[in-house]
Amino acid sequence: MNTIPVVDLSAVRSGNGVYDTAAALDKALRTVGFVQITGHGIDPAVFTAAYDAMTALMGESDDVRAALRDPSGHPFYGLVPRELDGRVVYHQFELNAHPSPDAARAAGIPEEYLSHFRTNLFPDHLEGFRAAMQGCFDAMRNFAPRLLALLAVAVGMPPTFFEKYMERESTSFGVGDYPHREWIPADTEILPWHTDRETLVNMLHQRGTYEGLEIRTLAGDVVRLPLVEDALAVNVGDLFERWTGGRWRGTPHHVVSGERGEWRQSIVTFCAPDVTRVIQPLDPAGGRIDPLAEPFNVFELALDLPRPVA
Repeated sequence: MNTIPVVDLSAVRSGNGVYDTAAALDKALRTVGFVQITGHGIDPAVFTAAYDAMTALMGESDDVRAALRDPSGHPFYGLVPRELDGRVVYHQFELNAHPSPDAARAAGIPEEYLSHFRTNLFPDHLEGFRAAMQGCFDAMRNFAPRLLALLAVAVGMPPTFFEKYMERESTSFGVGDYPHREWIPADTEILPWHTDRETLVNMLHQRGTYEGLEIRTLAGDVVRLPLVEDALAVNVGDLFERWTGGRWRGTPHHVVSGERGEWRQSIVTFCAPDVTRVIQPLDPAGGRIDPLAEPFNVFELALDLPRPVA
């Protein structure tokens, strides 16, 4: 049975081992579909602060939580409840790099794309909540270019290849809270099997008392993602699968419940490029752009998102 590879980025942070590290990431994504990275240099305190802020929010009343739900049901803004049999199983608090349509407009996003964006929502009566969430999101976004540079090298492109696509990124960020529910048996699927659609690469941090994320590897095995202290689990989305001509594929994964009294929390950053950028896929062998492949953009991949009527 496959295990999830672990790649240490410590050497890369000092300018060494770039090509070997890129090759290790490439191998993991081509053979398993997920990889855990350590040595990323993100201060563990930013994760702790975001988790603690989420715990505080979960202690608030139903009315407070309901006020943080985006009215359109957009999944990348506000507090998103996930239900099973009509009852809430877990919540995820979501932010986007564009905090509002007006902010996206000010960043130069044309009017025809603004329906992709909503407004970030915060419970500002909770002291420190906004700072904790935004601080963790910022730390993850600041790290992402270093990871994308390695992935560019892994597909034979210059380290700066993805930079222009991320100048007006539509990256989103979520903190999930998965408490124990007495009415849910252990190993019940609480987040269905899926791949991540309109994202390049996802970075997941997790803590808790059980391993709840299961992955269907490219070999067809189902394995659980281990809890590796301060590691970021990395996988690519469907967008990157198309971009790399299928060299890397979106790997199916889901979440299951734990035993009585067990819980988990997660922090995930969905790195997504400028929704307006036309993306010309790469040759799957790497090192060049495929002129015969069909171009696309993020907006087209997300056409079925809830969007306000203009």
